[in-house]
Amino acid sequence: MVKGVVYKVFSRQVGKGTAYSIKIDGDDNYYGCGFKNPGNLDGKYVSFDAGKNAKGYWEADLKTLTVMDTAPVVANKSIPSSAKDAYWSAKEERDLVNDRQRHIGASVNTAIAFVELLTKADAIKQAKSQSDRADILFDLVVYYSGKFQKLAEGEEAKPEVNSAAEAAGSQDEGSGNAGDWS
Repeated sequence: MVKGVVYKVFSRQVGKGTAYSIKIDGDDNYYGCGFKNPGNLDGKYVSFDAGKNAKGYWEADLKTLTVMDTAPVVANKSIPSSAKDAYWSAKEERDLVNDRQRHIGASVNTAIAFVELLTKADAIKQAKSQSDRADILFDLVVYYSGKFQKLAEGEEAKPEVNSAAEAAGSQDEGSGNAGDWS
């Protein structure tokens, strides 16, 4: 005996005409009705006998199909709050780890860009051998990654922009327009 709320009555065209099947809410099976239209049962609570045919498909016995007045009261199938709390706690831990990894990656990317800027501006002394250059650049990236990470976490004081601009401008004293950006 199959009982439940009808999710939908499906119909499809086949060679002989229109075939019908019933889908019960919460049930994975489709119950074939053959070429007999069971009517508009969508959303109604029904019961009927069903069995498998020779091909292994479920077939509804429409002679036993009855529409009930009301559906029985079903207990709430909600997830216990402790399971929800565990999910959100685990998600929060994952988010903290992911944020930390993104933060480290951003610091490394910033350090790489900064070392590239220093290299292009000839602000760092280059070694003669290629392997020594690679070691120096790697050490600079590691150093500045840590520095940018501490700076972002507030562990290190930010340098004042004005003093850095003044220092850059004092190197340009001969131009007569130090600090003039116009």
